[in-house]
Amino acid sequence: MTPRISSSAALVAALLACKNSGPADPEPSLPDADMLAAFDPAALVDRPGAPPQVPAGAPLAVADYSPQGRTAGGAAIKVRFNQPVVALGSEPIADVSRFLSFDPPIPGTAAFQTPDLLVFYPDDELQDATTYTARLAPGLVGLDGQRLAQGVEWTFETPRPQAVGAEPLHRYQRDLPATRRDTPFVVSFDHPTTLAEVRAHLTATARPLAREDAKPAPVQLQIRESTAAEREEAEYYGYDGRNDRGRHYTVRAQGLWPGDSEVVLAVTPGLVGRRGKLPLDTPWEMSFETYSPQAVVSLPCGEATRCGLEPIHIGLRNPVREAQAKQVSISPRPKSLNIEVSDAYGESGGTDIEILGQFVPGTTYTVSIAPGLRDIYGQTLPGGFKRSVVFERRPELSLSSEHGTLLPGRKQTVGIEARFLKSVRVRAAVVDELELARQAWQGLPVPADATERTIALEPKGAGGWASIALDVGELVGGKRGAVLVEVSPGELTANAHRGRPDAVRGLYRVTDLGPVVIDSPTRAVVQVLRLSDSTPVAGAAVARLVTVDEKLTTRALGTTDANGLLALPPVSEYMAKGVVKAGEGSQAQRLVIVDPAAGDRTAIAAGEVPAAESLKADLAPHERVIARIVPDRGAYRPGEKVKVVAWAAIETPHRKSGLKHLAQKTEAKFVLTDPRGGEVATRTVKTTSEGKYWAELELPAEAALGSYHLTATVLGAEARATVKVEDYRVPEFQVTASVAAPDVLAGDKAGLRVAANYYFGGAVPIVHMTHRASCSPHRWRPPGLDSSWAVGTPIPYNVRAPAGPRTGTSPDPAAKPGFLEAAVPLDLGSPLYPHSCSISAEVRDASNQAIGAETQVQVHPADFYLALALPPGYRRAGDRVGVPIRAVGIAGQRVAVAGAKVLVERTWSEVQERAEGGRMVFDGTVDKTERIKTCELAIAAEGDDVRCDLPPLKEGHYQLRVEVRTADRRDVATEGHFWVSGAPRPKWTPTPQPKTLSIEASAQQVTPGETVDVAVHAPWKGGRGVLVLDRKGLREFQPFAFDGADVGTASFRFTADDSWTPQVHLRAFVVAPIDPKRRPERPEVQNTRATVTQAAEHRRLQVRVEAPAKAGPGDKIELAAFVRDAAGEPVAGRVALWAVDEAVLALTGYELPDLLPSFLPGGDAGTSSYDDYRAVLWPYTPVRDDPWLSGLWGYGHGYGYGAGGSSHGGAVMGGSVAGIPAARERFETTPVFLADLAAGADGVARTKAQLPENLTTFRIFALASARLADQSAPGRFGHGDARTTVTTPFIVRAAAPRQLRPGDAAEVAAIVQNFTAVDGRARVELVLHDDAGTKGQDLVAMSEKTAEVEVPAGGQVRIPFTIRADAAGEAKLELRAALRAGAGDAGRDAIKLALPVAPERTLTEKVAMYGSLADDRAIAIPVVMPGAVRPDVGGVSVSASSSLLGGLEDAADALLTYPYGCVEQTASRLLPVVSLLALHSTYPLGLREDPQVFVKAGVERILSMQTGTGGFAYWPGGTDVHPYASGYATWVLGLAARAGHPVPARALERALADLESRLPPVDQLQRWRGELERHALALHVLAEADHHHREHVDALFVRRADLPAYARAFLLMAMHRGDPQRPEVATLTQELLADLEELPATAHVIEREDWSGGQYFHSDGRSDAIILSALLRVRPEHAVIEKLARGLLERRIGGAWRNTQENAYALVAITDYARVREAEPPDFVGRAWVGTKPVFEASFLGRDLKGQEATAKMPDILKPASADKPVTTAAPLTVVLQRQGQGRMYYRLGAEWASAEPNPPARAHGLEIGRELRLADGALRGRPIAIGDAVAIDLTLSARTRIRYVAIEVPLPAGLEAVQQNVGKGQAAARLSGSRGWWASFEELRSDRVVVFADDLPPGTHHHTVFLRATGRGEFSLPPAHAEAMYMPEVWGRSEGARVTVR
Repeated sequence: MTPRISSSAALVAALLACKNSGPADPEPSLPDADMLAAFDPAALVDRPGAPPQVPAGAPLAVADYSPQGRTAGGAAIKVRFNQPVVALGSEPIADVSRFLSFDPPIPGTAAFQTPDLLVFYPDDELQDATTYTARLAPGLVGLDGQRLAQGVEWTFETPRPQAVGAEPLHRYQRDLPATRRDTPFVVSFDHPTTLAEVRAHLTATARPLAREDAKPAPVQLQIRESTAAEREEAEYYGYDGRNDRGRHYTVRAQGLWPGDSEVVLAVTPGLVGRRGKLPLDTPWEMSFETYSPQAVVSLPCGEATRCGLEPIHIGLRNPVREAQAKQVSISPRPKSLNIEVSDAYGESGGTDIEILGQFVPGTTYTVSIAPGLRDIYGQTLPGGFKRSVVFERRPELSLSSEHGTLLPGRKQTVGIEARFLKSVRVRAAVVDELELARQAWQGLPVPADATERTIALEPKGAGGWASIALDVGELVGGKRGAVLVEVSPGELTANAHRGRPDAVRGLYRVTDLGPVVIDSPTRAVVQVLRLSDSTPVAGAAVARLVTVDEKLTTRALGTTDANGLLALPPVSEYMAKGVVKAGEGSQAQRLVIVDPAAGDRTAIAAGEVPAAESLKADLAPHERVIARIVPDRGAYRPGEKVKVVAWAAIETPHRKSGLKHLAQKTEAKFVLTDPRGGEVATRTVKTTSEGKYWAELELPAEAALGSYHLTATVLGAEARATVKVEDYRVPEFQVTASVAAPDVLAGDKAGLRVAANYYFGGAVPIVHMTHRASCSPHRWRPPGLDSSWAVGTPIPYNVRAPAGPRTGTSPDPAAKPGFLEAAVPLDLGSPLYPHSCSISAEVRDASNQAIGAETQVQVHPADFYLALALPPGYRRAGDRVGVPIRAVGIAGQRVAVAGAKVLVERTWSEVQERAEGGRMVFDGTVDKTERIKTCELAIAAEGDDVRCDLPPLKEGHYQLRVEVRTADRRDVATEGHFWVSGAPRPKWTPTPQPKTLSIEASAQQVTPGETVDVAVHAPWKGGRGVLVLDRKGLREFQPFAFDGADVGTASFRFTADDSWTPQVHLRAFVVAPIDPKRRPERPEVQNTRATVTQAAEHRRLQVRVEAPAKAGPGDKIELAAFVRDAAGEPVAGRVALWAVDEAVLALTGYELPDLLPSFLPGGDAGTSSYDDYRAVLWPYTPVRDDPWLSGLWGYGHGYGYGAGGSSHGGAVMGGSVAGIPAARERFETTPVFLADLAAGADGVARTKAQLPENLTTFRIFALASARLADQSAPGRFGHGDARTTVTTPFIVRAAAPRQLRPGDAAEVAAIVQNFTAVDGRARVELVLHDDAGTKGQDLVAMSEKTAEVEVPAGGQVRIPFTIRADAAGEAKLELRAALRAGAGDAGRDAIKLALPVAPERTLTEKVAMYGSLADDRAIAIPVVMPGAVRPDVGGVSVSASSSLLGGLEDAADALLTYPYGCVEQTASRLLPVVSLLALHSTYPLGLREDPQVFVKAGVERILSMQTGTGGFAYWPGGTDVHPYASGYATWVLGLAARAGHPVPARALERALADLESRLPPVDQLQRWRGELERHALALHVLAEADHHHREHVDALFVRRADLPAYARAFLLMAMHRGDPQRPEVATLTQELLADLEELPATAHVIEREDWSGGQYFHSDGRSDAIILSALLRVRPEHAVIEKLARGLLERRIGGAWRNTQENAYALVAITDYARVREAEPPDFVGRAWVGTKPVFEASFLGRDLKGQEATAKMPDILKPASADKPVTTAAPLTVVLQRQGQGRMYYRLGAEWASAEPNPPARAHGLEIGRELRLADGALRGRPIAIGDAVAIDLTLSARTRIRYVAIEVPLPAGLEAVQQNVGKGQAAARLSGSRGWWASFEELRSDRVVVFADDLPPGTHHHTVFLRATGRGEFSLPPAHAEAMYMPEVWGRSEGARVTVR
């Protein structure tokens, strides 16, 4: 319900919102606070506006303090009082030691973060492992005068030392299943300690693995401090001897670790570190197993479990290498025996031995392993191994093929294959096609009229093998159709070992019909041929199986013609032709073909038929919208309009051209979004008949800067463009840069050439140029040298070129105007490598504005490169190769070089072993290197390349290097490598290539009108097919039959037209007839394709723009666009025409896009063929010999095999200078924008336009579109442009700041340009125009306002004036100039520019306080302000709401609609419904479906992932339990059950039992390692189900220092659930509270570093939520609860949290909050008074997730001393708040003011910011800045806590401007050293300031540099830099202010 504002409160608020415009009723005085009772609503009637009495509170006392007990270190020290102690806005406490002290002492600062919360910030990190005692002395006086009667004293400790891990040192240990017995370990601690301490507390025990009841025995250890090499091997990188010394220790056993044992390394409590006295008290353990004796651990089949016909697998305990397979034997030896280590990989071996052979059923084999079998640890197998294995006589039954086609005219047989069966029972029947479509044939019942017979078998041989041919045709009496066959086992042989096998089934089509369906999105063709001879079947009826009203029936499509063809209607006509009827959905296409003449039938599945509704939609099936949008330019300034034009068409396979128009007046929507994704402008328009649409989108005046995304949506399709919004100056001139030579040698300088010209014409008199080169090494290849040659050497990662010096150059007065040259030094990373260098140049003219340019130069080590040609691919041992060597010049020419040396080395790997316990054990591999050959060569410039011949190759890696030193001592080298395999090269034998179907076309590229001849060739005679012209679907088709005696050829001719663009495909689908030479002997469908491309240039329009080359400012000009086709003929079409300032286009290099490629339809093939020819079965030939015993390793099926399936293709005037024209002040960037002009039949579009008054060059664009040659579809595009320069013979320009602040004094210069042919004298006048709304003058001239100067012909003169800004306002300055030559006028000009004067906004200060009221007592909050504040800025605001839980519906929806479904995601989707269901009636959560149904489905899905152990797999069907996700799912199921939802009790108990089974033994701590977080969750979940495990809880409590905060919260909830009165509950609660960071509004958890966070779904937001839930249980009234809830809500992005875990836990926590803190439904009135003025009254009835706010402005709060003097505030201002009724009222009290001091001191309220200006030679430190200097502002930002969404405003002096980084070029030449802070998310460069944003600012000190240049002389104010939390503006900081002088 929306809050109701009372009429009295609304009236007061309205009065307070206005300035003092008239008399007002006197306000009642504030009554005595000690005499009035609680607030009475009637008081508003009797005493309007009177605030209530605030009752006297309880005595001042400490409510809470932290930290207590253990801390993570780094947290602030906080004392919370039971009432406000200071006024809101109070300054930091100067001397806190008067009442707060520490032992040992802690230096630091203290401040009241809120009136009741004192926070002490240590200056440095606290000492580790130390107990601190904090004392708050009594005597502190509160606001009401009460003294703190009783102080408090408490202790806390900083982190104690802990063992953090142990890593083995042997390089290959991590790859082995067990630990070597001589392996040393590096044990690491987080604090440095001593060797003596480690030796006293690091122990080891060993327990034999063979005996579970064996007791651990101690192991004697050798311990020393680790070396640096050992630390690196153990992966402790970044070693620093000062910080890491004493942290890492190497431990090994004295002798060897006990074998076959579990060894436990442990650090016992008591170890003391070097940082503090507190000892380690968190026990640490890790365990490893040493290898056991070698043994056989598995043999799946033996005498008891007999083998079938399968390989034997033996599992070993320890790995063996491949060569050890020879130690295994089997007797009797079977044929084809092969024994190998199947899983061996490299030298690490494997444990699975596979024995493969022709084992005879009924035979007993003996498998033996010799005792000499040696594992990788050097152990043998004592006594060897011997085991008997029996292969049983197992009955088996199968069909040779499960399905296929049997042809008439030959035997229609399939094979029955069996073992140990004497007979089988066969049933067969023809089944109806409708039945087959209704149900899978495997499940069809055999018809009652089926033929049935018993067939005797004759099993033979030891394998009991029998094979017979079953005549399917004979079984069904020669009927045609689909035959279902079922074969069941009959009598077994007497020696069979097992029971009967299952019955087998097959489905066979007895038919001579061979349909081929050629399907496509446009239409389909069916061709029916006879399978036996490939002749066409005429008159065959084709029908489609279709479901109508849930019933299956057939729908006739037609009959085949003489060629056996039936062409179905085009898909676009399916409705009209009855193929598809209204209401029918999409269905699979299954065709039934019946030949009535032969009584034959068959069926085939072929694609899909679209739904009826889709055929009538705006976009039919397979259609899509093509759209492109074109903005008028690439860069804009805030407040400008983005003008955009767009084109759209539909790509369709249903039109020949592939394109069609959208329906006229189709709705299109433009959206402009800022860099943060927020919409800033939208516009909905309608398309024209030609698919064109356009819009203008206005940017806000304060628009964010950066990249904006422009999106146009039409029919669901989006077109996108990106534009930049920046606060730039429009350049007045352009600069181009080039180099004298594009290639130079290392050590040489680059010759830089720079040219500068004004956009209004004429060369720029260059005042100064700055340049800088930046180089980077890269690989380079001479032009023309192909990639088979290696060139150059690898560039080391540490070769980095330093930034080149920033150098300035001034022009020679006698030099050519507008042109400057300079020699630029190039700093390289190394002269041995080629470098690419970018040279940035910046040119400054008389206006002191600078424009940049860039150019490139390539640096080479020498004037040639060496190249070597490597052998291609892998070579093999024994090969002989020669390596060609060549020298190539920079231009690519070959050159001669003498004295080149080629060095060849080979590197290979060998197994390394080492002694251990008297045995040699595997120790990995070692690389060895040898020099193979050295060649010294003279390289020729022509002829054959010289070669370096290598000796016969050996296995390994060959590294080649060719090098030479030149006469000028330059080193040139190239390296390359190749690999050599050790396997011998197999003897090559040629393989005959089969002849296949082919197609050829007379041309592969065509133009419209060109003839194309096509021939299809077949390597057989006879056969038929269909040739298809295809593009995205079937366009044309022609049936054909091959002619020719031995081979077949079919010829065709086509004529290309426009619709062939961009390509067509000619596809031939051919049925090859039966060939007796081909096996299997059956017909076959083949297809082949040729592609013919057609370029689109004939569609490109030629567009010429006519515009005057020159014009005057404000002139009207005529513009015309001439549109012609490729042949030069006029074309009627539509033209978009616009003009843009060339200077703005240059900022982004804007060019018109080429739209033509975007509107080419896709050229992919769209046809697919379907047939069942591959399912044709050759008559089965019985297999006489047992295939297993004959070595075929399976059942051979003879020639009866076939594969079923389908084949797929696929102004102010006046002044002393008379006759001056009106000043130019209408400046536009895009003065013309005409989105849709018509070009008539003559191809011409004309218009007139008035130019603006800016002097520049405008580029006029014309972008034309026209229909294709068929005049029915869009698709032709082209563009052109022209330029018009706006200029005058005599020009005056202004060089002025972009804005000023009051008190600034600035130079304003007039720059006069004489383009006339005569010398003259110019008179220039400065006119200042004040803002009409300002009292007094905004701008004051400090110099003479007129001046006269001589200006030569073609010359330029600069005339300076000085002005001062006195008052804020929208002022303007005007410069007027007149040129006289002799006695006459030679020219006049005037210009007027806005020059706003604005005060600085960063001088405001803000404070705020948050809280809630849950009873009717009024509270008073004093607010203190500085002694003097400005009366026109700020005020006091009060906002109130009845709930914190706004916007939860977005988070709930994010979970409910999450698309995936693993166990975690399913549980997370279920959780909000289970948790929020009780709130659904009172909180609008937007649940879309019945919650009960949703929960039921969610529970069922979770249970579908329950495994046999009771735990849950991560995905459905999984068998492995994900322990953490399983615990989470169990918790959610428990919540659902306790909420009354139906959860099977047995399933929940099994899940809980699984959790319990995974808890490790309490006395085996080594098993806890790495799993502590999971165990914490498990104990919490079990405790919630009243399954308490106190011993485990206690064990985890001891190890809580290893737990992240969220896991300690789980432990706290488990402990509290078991026994809320346990003292450990209070201890753990206080420790969690100590890990909270508090700001005035929010609190967050300081989460410790957690390396397993990803595994356990950790995130900071989730931790906040879990801690909030825990504290709501144990300390529900704690003051930090609301802050945690606010902080959790603050983390939302777009209304939801970041992932499913955050959403789920946050919703649970907020639900808990609502249950505890918002249980009472709101029904109250909230009121507020500022001083004695009522400012707020609102009533809340029912849940309301929106707040209400009212503001008392500063003029109404304070009595002004005078209109222009600051107000003095002597005492705090009191704000009274009250809630009356029931429910909780949340409030925010905020105050904002601006100090009246011109330079207020620096302030830090949660943020501290410092700023320093720097020149090239160091810090500014009050020195003046020279005009044109580069300047840097170095920012330092400090935060004590993590703060989200921080904005840092850095005001700029009016004489300095930021160097634009995002538009323009050459910025490197303008920047000093410095870098952007990594923490900065975004930076805005505005005209008066730089704004830096940090989305997530971590605690600490951060740095950032802003780059500026001095552009205007004067004395300027430099306001303070200001940092502020965007959503908590009371968290802020301010630097000092200053003044800056530019000379």
